[in-house]
Amino acid sequence: QVTVRRYRLSHCYIVMARVSILVVLLVEFCSDFATAQTAHLQDDPVANFDNVQLWQCTEGYRQQWEMMHNGYPNNNIALKSDGKVLDILGYSNDTGANLQVFSKTGTPWNQQFMYNDTSMTIVSLMNGKCAEAANSGNISGTNIQMAPCSGAGNQKFVYNNTDMTLRYSFNQTLCLDAGTAVNCTIAPLNTYPYCDYTLDADTRVRDLVPRMTLEEKVQNMQHRNPGIPRLGVPIFRFAECLHGVRSGCGNASNGSTGCPTSFPSALGLGATFNTSLWLEAGRTVSTEARALNNQGVTGQAFWAPDVNLFRDPRWGRGQEVPGEDPYLTSEYVAHYSSG
Repeated sequence: QVTVRRYRLSHCYIVMARVSILVVLLVEFCSDFATAQTAHLQDDPVANFDNVQLWQCTEGYRQQWEMMHNGYPNNNIALKSDGKVLDILGYSNDTGANLQVFSKTGTPWNQQFMYNDTSMTIVSLMNGKCAEAANSGNISGTNIQMAPCSGAGNQKFVYNNTDMTLRYSFNQTLCLDAGTAVNCTIAPLNTYPYCDYTLDADTRVRDLVPRMTLEEKVQNMQHRNPGIPRLGVPIFRFAECLHGVRSGCGNASNGSTGCPTSFPSALGLGATFNTSLWLEAGRTVSTEARALNNQGVTGQAFWAPDVNLFRDPRWGRGQEVPGEDPYLTSEYVAHYSSG
């Protein structure tokens, strides 16, 4: 049985499916879906959070890398085109953490890498792990993830000084690539019902789920999910907004700092007993979340509000909820979510 739920965030709708007891992210689509998908095929700029993967070598701007080994904090592997660097998603030390590209920001250890010419490996200086092709994949769209260095062939990349590509040792027609996307505008995906955004969500979900492997379903249940590159399903990013968007700052403009508003904690907001305030706080959060997401700063879905009751101070997380009263909590949740 497949049930479909929609969560509203500004004007963008997120479609999620529940298969048995598993919750699997399937499709994201916005009002400008067709335009956005078509634009991605053109020479659009590399964006923060673009996934690092194997892709057929084109020697294009998404595949040309510079080795910047100048000592901390400048040990980076960077795109020649715009300086974005390899970055471990979510600052994770986990085996299987995905690689993405992101603007060089301060001195984060998750952006510190060295290329070893002898072993032909890309090594994280944060945790000593190596970049590898997931599941020893040998096709375009294979994710690049982090794993303990083993010397295996799926961890070897040959750096070509002439064209500045990092070529996969198993198949040197495949290169390390930042964000070239399989998407619903190209064959054969454009013939699949799940890519037809004019169809209802239930039809699209029922078409997509059987195409997913068990591994892909499990991987996309988690907070740091990889998406499904071979099917054109993007990474789906979660964030938090209990009392404002929990993220860094976006671009400053028109007198704004570009930083999200931080409201009092949920317990403080609950103590106002002011339903119109809760509504306006929710509206502000959703607007700022959309703006920050458009700039690649934060995710598409947010953990909030917390619907638990503050039953016992020993719980230790009472500040995350509006109070102990069921009626107060229900009113708070309804107004904050509506905003």
